[in-house]
Amino acid sequence: MKNFINQILLAILFSLAIIVTNTYESSAQQQLVQGKLEYMMKESQEKVFEIAQTENKPVLIYIHSQTCLSSKKFSREIMNHVKVKGTIRNRYICMNGDVSTKYGKQMAAKHGVLIMPALYLYSPDKSIMFQCKLEVDTFEMLTQFRSFISACNIVDQVKLQQKTSSLSEKEIIRQIGRSYAIKDFKTNNAGEIAQRVSIRTLNINFLKEFEVGYREEWKVLSASSNGKNIKSETDGIK
Repeated sequence: MKNFINQILLAILFSLAIIVTNTYESSAQQQLVQGKLEYMMKESQEKVFEIAQTENKPVLIYIHSQTCLSSKKFSREIMNHVKVKGTIRNRYICMNGDVSTKYGKQMAAKHGVLIMPALYLYSPDKSIMFQCKLEVDTFEMLTQFRSFISACNIVDQVKLQQKTSSLSEKEIIRQIGRSYAIKDFKTNNAGEIAQRVSIRTLNINFLKEFEVGYREEWKVLSASSNGKNIKSETDGIK
């Protein structure tokens, strides 16, 4: 009789353990689904950019599908990563371009997206745009996000100088490139110039003259540090 009662108690405890486990797993899965992209706005493009301009933050548009395995994997491993979410929340206005929604379909059509997911970055005034490379790890994705913010800051500097300088836009961008080269050279004069420029500008076409000025100034600085006395190749550039 005693053994029978013990068996019944064990069966009851085992059943309770299964119920608790299933409840916990169901709750955890529900939280994951609900919290996966909760930091992204489900608004129209006009509304998103209105907020971005008010807060002076770049815009991130994430075009994806809930039924696409690649989108699910990218959302889970990259967009839901704690560091990625933190950077986006603090530095971007993010639009959820889920193609099952009206606004998501509009964004996919506008950008001609045929393969998902896709991720686009815009400056607040839409003057520059960058399509992110997605075949990367979390660190490289964060680098793209941070580099785009750097590019936006450079664009802001260009616009600010245009208000007070008589130089052409091209020369202003070159001049800014030179100033960054001086700063970077003092910090660390090793490494590939192309990589340094990419980290600053993501090689966005609008800022292509940045690399010209950067390379010219870097060459002068390198020669000077090697004891050579040459005239700056930046002199007389128009």
